[in-house]
Amino acid sequence: MVQINNFIKTRKMTNKKNKLKTSQSIKKKINKKFFSKKSILSKQSKSKEIELLNDKIDKTEEKYLRLRAEYENYIKRNEKEISRILKYDGEHVLKTFLSILDDLDRVVESSKKHKNNEILDFINGIVLIKDKLLKKLDQFEVATFDSEGVKFDPDLHDAMMTKESKDYDDGIIIEEFEKGYKYKDKVIRHSKVIVNSIGNKGK
Repeated sequence: MVQINNFIKTRKMTNKKNKLKTSQSIKKKINKKFFSKKSILSKQSKSKEIELLNDKIDKTEEKYLRLRAEYENYIKRNEKEISRILKYDGEHVLKTFLSILDDLDRVVESSKKHKNNEILDFINGIVLIKDKLLKKLDQFEVATFDSEGVKFDPDLHDAMMTKESKDYDDGIIIEEFEKGYKYKDKVIRHSKVIVNSIGNKGK
């Protein structure tokens, strides 16, 4: 009888242990699934956060590159403008001397027919003044350019009229009314000329 009771007790204890193990196993499985899902959700959430951050970084980088390009273009424009001002600074002042040279040329030309010594001495003085003025302008890189006998160039010459001459080819300048001038590499005044036009009547 005692043995039977012991057996029953042992069996009950074994059943309890088995039930406990089963319960613990089920809990582990549930916890594993729960934490697995939680881990997946956490990973998905982190993935979205990373994606959003990368998108923000891309947009910020794009904005930075655009601003940098605009800044560099601004600097280049300013450098060109400053360079232009420095290169041609005083151009308007130098141009005022050109009309003075024109007046001196007219005086010299009109006096060629005179033979009076006093007038000739006066003219020689004017020529000296003109030469000094030309030398001073040359120091500032202001110079005349050839017109008569060369091919008409609209970048250098203004055609006042055309004439027909057999002594020149078509399109060649046969006479200059007013001298043209360059300041460095820039034309600051076009020369006024007459252009040969073969086969056409003078205008």
